[in-house]
Amino acid sequence: MDQAKVLHQAYEVSAQWFDQVSLSPLGNGHIHHTFLLTSSQHRAHFVLQRVSENVFPNPYLVQRQTRRIIDHLLKNEEFSRRYRVPKLQPCKNDEFHYVAESGFWRVWQYLDNTQVLESLEVPAQITLTARAFADYQRVLTDLPGESLVETIEGFLQLDFYLQHFSLVAENLPRDLRNSVARLRKRDLGFSEFNAYVHADCKVNNLLFNVQATRVAAVIDLDTTMYGHWAWDFGDLVRSIAFSRGRVDLYDYQNAAKGFLQGLQKPVTEQMVQEMAKVPGYIAGMLGLRFLTDHLMGDVYFRVSESGQNLQRAREQFALMQQFDDNQKHMKDIVKGLSENLAKQFY
Repeated sequence: MDQAKVLHQAYEVSAQWFDQVSLSPLGNGHIHHTFLLTSSQHRAHFVLQRVSENVFPNPYLVQRQTRRIIDHLLKNEEFSRRYRVPKLQPCKNDEFHYVAESGFWRVWQYLDNTQVLESLEVPAQITLTARAFADYQRVLTDLPGESLVETIEGFLQLDFYLQHFSLVAENLPRDLRNSVARLRKRDLGFSEFNAYVHADCKVNNLLFNVQATRVAAVIDLDTTMYGHWAWDFGDLVRSIAFSRGRVDLYDYQNAAKGFLQGLQKPVTEQMVQEMAKVPGYIAGMLGLRFLTDHLMGDVYFRVSESGQNLQRAREQFALMQQFDDNQKHMKDIVKGLSENLAKQFY
């Protein structure tokens, strides 16, 4: 959709929260439309967001589960001491969302003195990032009430994406045919659901303090659902490698160290195998999703030009191959870390 039109809609909807505002685009996500909202009335910043109903067909479910998660995080003293928890801002009628012809909108309270990092330049930042996502996963273990359900059908489930791809696959170039063939041969060992996961573990889904020396908050909670614990680790490692343009084993070591610190449990042989296999699994699956979306006409991921999702697919498939080539080294790294952590904690 035309950005000017979306901005006009955002100004119209913002009146449900505040009388005088200024808006500017915020972030570079592929899914939601997000704006920095400055309220003259409150002399404060907020974040206005339109939930993508192409991606989240039931935004009411997303909102309901997100509010449950926020409440739980706020009640956990350990987590709320270590991290700030994002909060939703009620509109004038005291609801936490507003539905207009243009879509489902909500406003987040802005967490000042924070920043989003698009890449991790210092090794310690990688460890802190991994620790934050693992802390988030661990704290949700005792979330009360009914189980969270998937907000996106089949999310991060390779067999689901392979089925969808088969409906649109035709006349693929050889390199892409070979990549998809490798995916089909993979061990689908991450289909067991055993943990609540963030399910979108990229560095720009965290806020750091202004010095970039501490994670201030975990954000973008919409995809949190029941899934396989290793998905979060795999997606984080994949995203770091993508920002580098290659797989770096030192980056992997720092990410594994932080994630294991956050999980705070003994490392089994199965966990060692999963932590080595999951980055390639996630990279290949994301490549397949980009490829499928390209073939469907770019209906899911936002693009700035035709062919962008095709290029994204090739980049992820290349990462998949690099991760697969380094599996033995990654297993050795996790084994070494687990031994050191065992000496410290157990």
